[in-house]
Formats: sequence, C-alpha cells, structure tokens
Amino acid sequence: MPENASSPCPPAQQPLTPLPAGYRMVEEPPTSEEYVRLREVAGLSPRTPAQATGALTASWAWITVRTEGGSLAAMGRVIGDGTWYFHIADIATDPAHQRQGLGAP
Repeated sequence: MPENASSPCPPAQQPLTPLPAGYRMVEEPPTSEEYVRLREVAGLSPRTPAQATGALTASWAWITVRTEGGSLAAMGRVIGDGTWYFHIADIATDPAHQRQGLGAP
C-alpha cells in the first residue's frame, strides 16, 4: 500500500454500547467446563469436554462476558482458515443473563 494511502480497515473503536453494570468483557476463552455448560443451557448442540478443549485451542479469538463475581454470562469465538475465511461461532448467553443488554443494545 502506498505511504499516503489510508488503511482499508477503520481504527479500533470502543464498544458502541457499554455493558450493563455488573458485567465485564474479557478477551479470554471460557474453560472447557464453562464452554460445555453454557452451550447446554443456551440450547446449542452438546459437546464433550474433550471436544471443547479442541475447539477452544483451535480458535483464532475468544470473548467472554463475566459477572463481577467471575461467572461466565456469555461467550463467542472466531474460527477460520488463517488466510481468507473466518466465522463467528458459539455465540451464547446464559438464560439467567439474557434480556440484560449483553447481546444487543
């Protein structure tokens, strides 16, 4: 890219809508046990802890939303081929934390 050309990607921004009080976003994966449990309670297809470990290890990025006490409230991850295709996967919110503004403004 020429020196005077602007980047095609916008600069990183803060979230447009802050999380509700009592929640924090953390750039870390859930534990395998948390991943299995949240998939189950959120209605996603079941996985074993071994499958969870493989999925989390092979992910490009993760995000978790945790309560002030550290409990997992929501999660998501990015998977991809490392070159061209990337997908957002396993977006889930614990039903006990739904309708709190964690997934949408």
